[in-house]
Amino acid sequence: MNSLFNFKYIANKENLSFLFFLYFLFFILISLFFSNLGGEYGHIFLSPDAILYNKYFGDPKYHLTAALDIANNGWIGVNNDWIFNLWPPGFAVLEAAIIKIFGQNVPLIFILQLVISGLFATVSLLLFSFLIKKFNVYIAFIIPLLIYYIPVLKVFLLGQFSVSFGEPFSIAFFILFILLAIKSLDEDNPIKYSILAGLFLGLSTYFRSYFETIQVLLSISAFILILFILVINFFKNAKNVEYNKFIKILFLIVFISNLIMLPWRLYHLKYQNSLKWVFTADLMFQNQLRSSNSFLNGAEWLLIGGANTACRVNQDTCGKVDENSKKLVIKTWINNPIKWYSLKFEIIDEYWFSDIKDWTKPKTYADVDLNRIFNYIVLLVIIISVLYLLFNKNNKTSSNLLLSWVYISLILAYSAIFTFAHFEVRYFYFPKIIAIYILILIFVQYKKNNKNEIIKQREDILE
Repeated sequence: MNSLFNFKYIANKENLSFLFFLYFLFFILISLFFSNLGGEYGHIFLSPDAILYNKYFGDPKYHLTAALDIANNGWIGVNNDWIFNLWPPGFAVLEAAIIKIFGQNVPLIFILQLVISGLFATVSLLLFSFLIKKFNVYIAFIIPLLIYYIPVLKVFLLGQFSVSFGEPFSIAFFILFILLAIKSLDEDNPIKYSILAGLFLGLSTYFRSYFETIQVLLSISAFILILFILVINFFKNAKNVEYNKFIKILFLIVFISNLIMLPWRLYHLKYQNSLKWVFTADLMFQNQLRSSNSFLNGAEWLLIGGANTACRVNQDTCGKVDENSKKLVIKTWINNPIKWYSLKFEIIDEYWFSDIKDWTKPKTYADVDLNRIFNYIVLLVIIISVLYLLFNKNNKTSSNLLLSWVYISLILAYSAIFTFAHFEVRYFYFPKIIAIYILILIFVQYKKNNKNEIIKQREDILE
């Protein structure tokens, strides 16, 4: 009986299932009782039909409409196929599977919270496997739990309202991709973990469309990084085993993720004559050219978020919404970059420093001072993490290169997204969350690199 509560016993490989259960139980408790968004969305046992007729749910109703169509008819019908032009199908397919298994009256949000709790229990278990090599078992177990006392993780990843948008699933898959990619570097046979990393990266794009932009930037930057390493090694006439392994891992991750995404691209090629992931960018560029008055009466949050920056930069473009909208918006941006970004930077701090209770437009709450301190810390964490990865003395190690690849790709992706898309408060939650996870990984790898450096110095002394 004592062994049941002995963490050293639990940490043994054969007992990881029990450790997973502890993490899962922790996330279930948070999901059910401590992760409400604002309080008015506590509709955890609502059936799909009840959600459809609930005034608090917007986009989730469209996902659910597609899900019911799939569950009842095998696939989305003609009347609803426009939904898959705006959102990828992953979340709707997941909801359809839940409805198919448990019936039309299933408490959908409750089941979704069970699923997301299982995913983040997996994330925590994998993070534990890194931490246990550097810390004692108690600290290694508790760190993955402590970070969920941070409101943005607790509410946005596990909340009853946020889980109905599907975004926590993309985030969970993306974090699994990073952890498995790092793990593949430490394995003698990295193929399994590289394939899994690519699988989860690909899956993340099926639940929220902006992860496709991130994946594309990861693919492009991976190609550039691989080419750069090969050229450097060629001119140095060097054969670095570690770098060769890194190149293979990077290539495999990118290849598998693109392979996972291929069916949806082919689906749109067949029915839309395009390889686009979704077609929301078309709407985004059209919004850029709309006049401010056209956003009134319900869409003010788009206006506040800078949806029509092109029109505000150059009033001659206002109202010129047609098939050439994208070209006109990009031309306006290229010709007026200073004015364009000055309008963006006028409002971006309101969104970054907004309270976790906000969703679309920023508001002010009593605890905003404490919230601002946290957001300043995260901003500082991002700056320090990027500088460390680029300029520290161990920046040539594979783990640091991999984290640099991820971080730089994320920055490039968000730069592209925020240049042309309107701001919403929730769009800033993922960067804050991923910054915390990468900081932990940097610290773990730093301890590892420090230890290796000490061992090397000892070997040099002995020689």
